[in-house]
Amino acid sequence: MRQNPLVTAAQLDKIGLNWIWNFGFLRPQELGLLLWPKSTHSTKNAERIARKWLADGLILRRTLPKHAGTVLVLSKAGAEFLSYEFGIDAKSGKDIGEMTAGVWSPPKTWRHDILAAGVLALMRRDGHTIYPEQKLRRENPNKLVPDGIALKIKDGTPYAVWIEIESARKTGKHMDTMCKSLIAAASGTSVKLSGITCTQAAVAYDPAQTDERGYELDHHQRVINALRKFARSDFPVHFLELKKTGVGITGYTLKTGVIEADAVTRAAARMIWSTHTSDSGEQEHCTYAHMPGFPEFCYTRKDDAWVLRLIPADEYEDAEKILRFGTLKALKRYAAKLDLGLIKLTPRVA
Repeated sequence: MRQNPLVTAAQLDKIGLNWIWNFGFLRPQELGLLLWPKSTHSTKNAERIARKWLADGLILRRTLPKHAGTVLVLSKAGAEFLSYEFGIDAKSGKDIGEMTAGVWSPPKTWRHDILAAGVLALMRRDGHTIYPEQKLRRENPNKLVPDGIALKIKDGTPYAVWIEIESARKTGKHMDTMCKSLIAAASGTSVKLSGITCTQAAVAYDPAQTDERGYELDHHQRVINALRKFARSDFPVHFLELKKTGVGITGYTLKTGVIEADAVTRAAARMIWSTHTSDSGEQEHCTYAHMPGFPEFCYTRKDDAWVLRLIPADEYEDAEKILRFGTLKALKRYAAKLDLGLIKLTPRVA
């Protein structure tokens, strides 16, 4: 078990046991990835240190159903070790799940929780600082929290991702709540959690999952459809397509796309463009708008782009704005967002 010589055994115990505390429970697979993110023997290393912790009475080992392996939770002694030695106000995990006649039943969300741990561990390996759900719940009582937050600083700017694991067929208010949270995160208006305001949104899902009837669950499209319904404007969202092995994951494929809000789609469809020839001989398509300062929009095709002209009101005669787009669809959606007041442009008085 190779480790950084600057990391003492006590520090490794602190780091590893604190990860278990922050997640609630962990399998050796996810614990190993958190402690040795670059090692090909991370699981074996975790199993080895777990045997030491068991011998020292610092953890309890629980067996998952359906031959899914084991998880580790903090014992009373492990919680006291973190508290006395490092000032971490930890509690024992012995009451996680239920014990009946010597048989442990994990929380109903155990599969979901293992997926969340895997996603966060992989994102940490890729350079993010991670905040698991259990840690967020403790630090932000009575607030809605995601399944995790991943924070990265790039060029001095922090990027915090609100992460949801879609591992069940959410419907009704549960889907509504998730969608509203993702939209708020993507717009930077989500509630501050542990001092962090998320500015991006991500949904992780298993592309091969089926429901209780054996039908394939298309989480990707279901979430897109739900987000379109609630979104007031278009916004980007990340999708993490998980690569599963058993109940855990070994990786993910990142897909980033733009959610096209139904409200914008309807507004774009309602805009009626009339065609006429401009003074310069170009064919233009124009429509009246409801935007203060720019009561008329006109577009035409020029070279390799679509060009949108915002025609100013009389008092702003020199304030015409010219915008270029790669596709006509993008132009019309932008015009619809302007007309809905989702994008604010202030004309400059001549």
